[in-house]
Amino acid sequence: MLNLLTREEKKSIKREYRVRTAAVVVSFMFFTVVFAIAGLLPAYFHVTVNLKMKNTDLENLAHQSEQEGDDSVVLALGRTDTILSFIDTEDESETPTSVVERALTARPAGVSVTTLSFDTANAEKILTVAGNANTRASLIEYSRNLGSQPGFVSANVPAEDLAQATNIDFRLTVRGEF
Repeated sequence: MLNLLTREEKKSIKREYRVRTAAVVVSFMFFTVVFAIAGLLPAYFHVTVNLKMKNTDLENLAHQSEQEGDDSVVLALGRTDTILSFIDTEDESETPTSVVERALTARPAGVSVTTLSFDTANAEKILTVAGNANTRASLIEYSRNLGSQPGFVSANVPAEDLAQATNIDFRLTVRGEF
């Protein structure tokens, strides 16, 4: 009963079995890939639409900043300083507006300022400038420019802000007599 088939027939059956098994495995892999692609398509379309929207927003902001110019903040501060100059102050110290304006005009290319903080509560007056620099060299140049401004005693960059070479989020502390 065990040897009902000849050797050739047994080889033929084994070959057919392997072909069927291989066909099932290949079919399973094919359908797995097809279902995976079908499952990821909505996420892909969502990401590409969001990317196009963000690029459009970025282009609009770039166009808007070109129209306004980089000195729009400085001009606004200048107008504010002019308006405030009509108000007579008793002390002869520098106004915060002029200090901020000097800090902004000292910026080299590649440095953007996002936050300014002015502290005059103590005898020592401190201006904290936070922002982003494209390169370490532009951040160091900005620090030197601030340190050379009249009335600014020192402009210190923390060492951890100098660890990166590009795209640096920084926080400068400027001490002075303003």
